[in-house]
Amino acid sequence: MSELKVIEKTKSPISKTDLVEDLKALGLSPGDSVMVHVSLAKIGWIIGGERTLIEALMTVISEEGTLVMPSQTGNLSDPAMWENPPVPVEWVEKIKAHMPAYDPLKTPAYGIGRVAEYFRTYPGVKRSSHPRSAFAAWGKKAEAILHPHHPGHAFDEESPLHRMYHADFKLLMIGTHYDTLTALHYAESLVATKKSEKELYYVNTQAGAKIRYVWDYHYSTETFQGCGRAFEKEQTLHKGMVGQADSRLISMREIIDFAERYMTTHSIN
Repeated sequence: MSELKVIEKTKSPISKTDLVEDLKALGLSPGDSVMVHVSLAKIGWIIGGERTLIEALMTVISEEGTLVMPSQTGNLSDPAMWENPPVPVEWVEKIKAHMPAYDPLKTPAYGIGRVAEYFRTYPGVKRSSHPRSAFAAWGKKAEAILHPHHPGHAFDEESPLHRMYHADFKLLMIGTHYDTLTALHYAESLVATKKSEKELYYVNTQAGAKIRYVWDYHYSTETFQGCGRAFEKEQTLHKGMVGQADSRLISMREIIDFAERYMTTHSIN
């Protein structure tokens, strides 16, 4: 959505004070550990944009809390498999030969929005080492949550999602739907029977950037919307508005436990 359209749909410019009040009303509190998914345009026109939103979140949870966002790099994959958009077949080998390897400090997040990319660069934010499915984090538990995060363990029991689950994280969805809820991939890993996806990664070695292939689970979001709707019928969650965006604050433990049961009968793996 263009900025002009966002302005036209906004009743009044939204300040940091407005966002802090909305986040508190939704149930977010000092010391909370939370992973956030956000559609900036759905909130309305914010004075200061993504910086203001991130600093409002940090203000509410305080330095005793922990803020996490996905920081994925889906473009660091096999170009032969790209679909949105695809590239000419004759480009594939050259792209693979010259793609820069993943660097937690330098590699931009890809295709997951302005807020996640800005958060990655914010002072004090750390990032995990997975070459495609990294997370970024700020706050008290950031280092403990992020590491280790190796190829082949994007979202499983050796990933940050496993540690977030056991640290009783909350999941905050601001103007987004369940099909963007990365945490549900952890439930997928719990019900999957085997690793069946051969993943290509660009990694740094002493000899320079190299391609590495690793097996991982086949992750998909196809069951996520149905899972989320079913969860809301059975469980209590906090609903409210952040700016003009319909928002939800959910216990990660509760939805993962629910999703594990749901995906046992609905999984496409």
